Amino acid sequence: MRGLHLVRGLVLFLVALGKHRSVLSKQDPRGRLYHRLFDEYDQDVRPTLAPPDVVEVHFIAILSHIVEVDAKKQILTANLWLHMMWYDPRLEWNKADYGNVTTLVVPDERVWKPDVVLYQNADSAFDGWAKMHVLINNDGTVVWEHPAIVMSACEMDVSAFPFDSQVCTLTFGPWVQDATEVLMISDSAASNLKHFSANVGASGWDVLSLNARDQKVSYDGVYWGTTPKNFSETDITIHLRRKPTFYVFNLLLPCVLLAVMMAATFLLPIDNGEKVSFGVSILLALVVFQLLMVQLLPESESLPWIGKFVIIAMVLMAASLAISTIVINVCSRATGPGKRPLGPWTRRVFLRYTAKILLMGDLSQEDQPYSLIDGRNNVCEQVPMASKTVQSFVLLPGSSDDVDKKDDNAASAEMLDIMRGIKKGLDSLLIYYEEKEKVEGIESEWKLLAKVLDRICLLLYLVGASTCLLAFYFSSTVITPEDT
Repeated sequence: MRGLHLVRGLVLFLVALGKHRSVLSKQDPRGRLYHRLFDEYDQDVRPTLAPPDVVEVHFIAILSHIVEVDAKKQILTANLWLHMMWYDPRLEWNKADYGNVTTLVVPDERVWKPDVVLYQNADSAFDGWAKMHVLINNDGTVVWEHPAIVMSACEMDVSAFPFDSQVCTLTFGPWVQDATEVLMISDSAASNLKHFSANVGASGWDVLSLNARDQKVSYDGVYWGTTPKNFSETDITIHLRRKPTFYVFNLLLPCVLLAVMMAATFLLPIDNGEKVSFGVSILLALVVFQLLMVQLLPESESLPWIGKFVIIAMVLMAASLAISTIVINVCSRATGPGKRPLGPWTRRVFLRYTAKILLMGDLSQEDQPYSLIDGRNNVCEQVPMASKTVQSFVLLPGSSDDVDKKDDNAASAEMLDIMRGIKKGLDSLLIYYEEKEKVEGIESEWKLLAKVLDRICLLLYLVGASTCLLAFYFSSTVITPEDT
């Protein structure tokens, strides 16, 4: 029994303590005000004096910093300070009745809030705005300030990459209540970059401006019913410009250097076996750069100008390799079987006029084969004359000794045989050198022709690569805030 009395006494004490605290809270001006405002307040009812009235929601968005710009997925992640203010007639009070209390801070779930959402929301984990507090003024205005990290879909045009600018529009508005119930009113002057931190988050972008604009949009066929609804929206437009320094030094400059190095293949000697392999190595390096850009850029039909330049450079390099193969094949005619000299028309057009235009001089007069016919005739004439002299010397009349004559005749015959052998060897040697010099002359002409063709291909490659680079750069459309 005594235990029962103790429990009953404890319960009565707690009830009395709760009533005492309730009385104290009602005696406090803020406590009395809170109970007066929210004892019968329904946060699910729109705050209007009459059903046709429209709730005006004043909306301000302040950009704190850009968290990330994912060009591959086309998603902008930003830290925004959202400010919304509206009038709730049920939350007015006379400050003189409550100890001159002009403001009251309460949890946001206690008051009515507009169902404002981000239309381009790309955050799969988004489950509504975080729980915050609202500030209520004695004139009935409710201020809801909420810092939020939003992920918004942003359609990006990367045709001018890496010198591109992007415009991302974040649309905020009620999802269910149309313009006849909730009207969004933005403050363009208050939506600014005053508190923007440029060195935080995505430091590879510059924020040029932030603008706010109100509009009413009708979404036909989206909602049930035959009557289309107009929804009030606020568009927050953020103008971004990419900082190109990183991409210039790590992507663009190596690509241009590889394209310039490809021109060196036309300067290599024709008989150099590494000419084609050198070009293939540079072509493979450009393919690697192309794969790197594929990982950076979104999948779209808008190909950046640097990607077009890489593709054009790859095509030019492949064409240059094919032309180098043709030139090597042309040069091989001079060393292969069935050597034929250049025709007079080819020699005149390429080795004379084209070479002069390319500042190579007149190549048609270079390396003319030296003829040994005159030397050969002189030598060949000297050999018979020498043999006649020997004959006249050994067969002179009036010799007294017949034995000596026979010996001299034998010696002279042997000498004549030796001289004939020498003449025959000289004839063969001269013929060999004549044929050799003729072949070397033909080879020299073909190599000079190949050299001229290489110089023509070098000029065409440089003109084509430079023209494509300049054309793609100046034809790229860069979006600026003045264009919108």
